[in-house]
Amino acid sequence: MRFWSIIDIAIIILNTFICTNIFDHDAHSVTEVDDKFMSTESMRVLEMFCVIFMSLKGLYYLQLVPEIAPLIDIMFAILN
Repeated sequence: MRFWSIIDIAIIILNTFICTNIFDHDAHSVTEVDDKFMSTESMRVLEMFCVIFMSLKGLYYLQLVPEIAPLIDIMFAILN
């Protein structure tokens, strides 16, 4: 499997998980305490990873611009 396909799958899974958790949490009353819901801090961490993955995907598309492509290639070379 290619690296960018893994990034796409991670973005889809994280977004789906976060959205279902938000809607499921909103469906219950605020005063009800239930351990099955994630805490706000945990959801923020998942959202942070999702933003990082989407930023990496944006860098991939910026490689198509001829003026920016060498800079993006340097960034990926450093990461490797």
